[in-house]
Amino acid sequence: MDYHLKMTDATHLIINGLPYRKITPEEYKKTITEAINVKLQELDFGLAIADQYESIRENYITLVDQLNNGEISWYYFVNTIDDARSERIGLLSQARELQNSSYDPNLHEHLVKALTYAVNYCEACYFAGDSYSEYMQESYLNDASNYVTLLQKSMDNYRKTIKKEQEKLVQGLPKD
Repeated sequence: MDYHLKMTDATHLIINGLPYRKITPEEYKKTITEAINVKLQELDFGLAIADQYESIRENYITLVDQLNNGEISWYYFVNTIDDARSERIGLLSQARELQNSSYDPNLHEHLVKALTYAVNYCEACYFAGDSYSEYMQESYLNDASNYVTLLQKSMDNYRKTIKKEQEKLVQGLPKD
């Protein structure tokens, strides 16, 4: 999904509060609508990234249960986590790019935090599988579990913030 949307000069200037010439009420209405729609699409893009991470808790619980029940080996567990790690790092870089190019970088702070926890979760699981000591394996898996809890809190905060922002923006749309 491409959230780098083209805006007219007028839209860009109005977003930044710098109307550079007198514009007609029709132009103003059209421009404000366009500007708000650009912002709403940015929020949708952030939520799309968040959605790709929502399954991490279920994946973690399932994998650890399978590992504890002897259904999968440490080798399979580590390889599954390792495969997920690079994908999550890629999505984290997308979230950081979204934050850097946003009209409100603070808006996406919880998303970046959540995805950082997701990557840390992968690292902890990976090192657990790489460890020969049962104590170290348990310690790393506890770390992983803590990251999943933090991930969920950050994700919940992000969704609440985005919902409030979406409501505020929709209220700002010009009425017909």
